[in-house]
Amino acid sequence: VRFFERKKAEKALTAQQKLLNGASGTDREALQQAVTDAEHDLLYIKHFPRHKKYLALYPSENGSDPYVVKRRARIRAAIIQRSAAGTLVSGGDALEDEDADEEGQSDNLDDDFFAVEENAEDAVVGQAVAPAAQVQVEQPIKQKRPPDGSAGVGAAKKRKKRPAS
Repeated sequence: VRFFERKKAEKALTAQQKLLNGASGTDREALQQAVTDAEHDLLYIKHFPRHKKYLALYPSENGSDPYVVKRRARIRAAIIQRSAAGTLVSGGDALEDEDADEEGQSDNLDDDFFAVEENAEDAVVGQAVAPAAQVQVEQPIKQKRPPDGSAGVGAAKKRKKRPAS
């Protein structure tokens, strides 16, 4: 889906750029906005987060689903914002924390885990640790061969060679 959408977006971008090059004064502003939108579409396709299910820009079905439209707009706005800030990484890996930002779950500083005081951490680090001499490493169990010299249960049997005829 991404490949075909990228081809559509690239084709639309080149068409808008050709129209912009041959446009006059008043139409030029509208065409410049169309070129910018086409560039943003291309950024959306190229930098969509890889860990999420891709939401098509040009859907054949469910195009007016409000949930999909809202998510697409959020992700597109985040990609455009990061592109403008210059923090956009190729491949969509930069948006892996998008879920946490969208849903407001990035409040790790309020978590009790992070509220440990420095003195308490030093006390835990200063506790005695078990000496390495007391740790025993288990040796792997070696399988014994049966006394008849065969390979044992479950081993493949050797085939006898047939004389050439």
